[in-house]
Amino acid sequence: MPRTQSAKDLKEAAVDRQVKDFMLLRGWRCIRFQRTVIPGAFQTGEPGIPDRMYVKYLDHAGVCVAVWIELKRAKRGKLSEQQQKWRDREIARGAVVLEVNDIDVFQTEYETRFGWLHEGRFAKAAAHQTRLGLEEEF
Repeated sequence: MPRTQSAKDLKEAAVDRQVKDFMLLRGWRCIRFQRTVIPGAFQTGEPGIPDRMYVKYLDHAGVCVAVWIELKRAKRGKLSEQQQKWRDREIARGAVVLEVNDIDVFQTEYETRFGWLHEGRFAKAAAHQTRLGLEEEF
């Protein structure tokens, strides 16, 4: 009988898929960041930038909520020094920056921080954005 993977054994790619599916079902737009450095030629991204940023538009005027997410494997995944510095600097600016290595913990954090997006006046926009998000797959 094949061994099933426990939540504690998940690799970063599996955590990423869980988070992405969760966020897309709630109408968030996913933007992937990757740091690339070619010495002497060019570099993209900032040192320590998280793997993903999710954006949720609140209306058609461009007002939105953003959350940065650094994904880590469930076991042994730790922030580097550059990632810690980047996170601390952005939080000081007012950003929401989360480190995610467990979907259950993330879902609880999401409901605490963003549950209001799925109630009242924002609920209709959330339903529309969910349809759009499910139509796009990059």
